[in-house]
Amino acid sequence: MKKLKWWMLIVGGFYTLLTVMNLIFLFVKPDFFAEQLPPLYAGNELAASAFSDAWLVFVFELGVLGGMLLYASGKPEKAGCWC
Repeated sequence: MKKLKWWMLIVGGFYTLLTVMNLIFLFVKPDFFAEQLPPLYAGNELAASAFSDAWLVFVFELGVLGGMLLYASGKPEKAGCWC
């Protein structure tokens, strides 16, 4: 169970780190995503807004997965297979 606990801590911490980094880019520097769009959509504010809104859903998913892995690492024996 020690290997499972460490795996959960490492992966959960990594997902949480990715969440924090993406939230910083989304809310502190929102123009970052507008700069990453292809040249066809470079000046389109609606396209940049739609892309950042869709990306926010992915960021929330990473945050939930990371948080649940960190939470479950407290009792890794209960995270086993129900087979």
